[in-house]
Amino acid sequence: MQYNVAQLLKELVGATRSYELLADRDGAAGRVQLLRTDRGILVRGTVTTTWEGACNRCLAPMTLPLDLPIEEEFFPTVDVWTGAHLPPPDEAGALVIDQHHVLDLTECVRQYAVASEPIAPRCRPDCRGLCPQCGVNRNMVACACQASAADPRWEALSALRPRGGRSPETDTPHHVRRS
Repeated sequence: MQYNVAQLLKELVGATRSYELLADRDGAAGRVQLLRTDRGILVRGTVTTTWEGACNRCLAPMTLPLDLPIEEEFFPTVDVWTGAHLPPPDEAGALVIDQHHVLDLTECVRQYAVASEPIAPRCRPDCRGLCPQCGVNRNMVACACQASAADPRWEALSALRPRGGRSPETDTPHHVRRS
């Protein structure tokens, strides 16, 4: 996912190039458009890749597709006409084009993929998870363990739970504050 953008940097603001990303060793594929800006190159596009990890409940290995909409500006480090080194961009963590005018999307795509990873992935919506006592995967085997009693340290909280009827406090959504 590396592109020599020397010619694009020589063109006027608004010039574009489009590239098809062929599946690489990580399985990333997609389409990007490079747009010449007054400061560098704006990359827009969508990259499709996969996430590999484990189910949050049963720890079974799993793979999920990720569609990553990308929009980032890359800044040159060397003037394309003179070869003079340019001052670094003011933005912290700004993405740069190397001294040979090569724009590398690899790190950008990696960061987008990490940000898009699922927080609590499940191998399937009805995953039963692992038995907390014997550790067996309940999707594959039914264990004979008895449900354990609640931890006594949490007993004081059960007194706060309303019994029977509803109250105005329980009818109000958590995000609505009463004044």
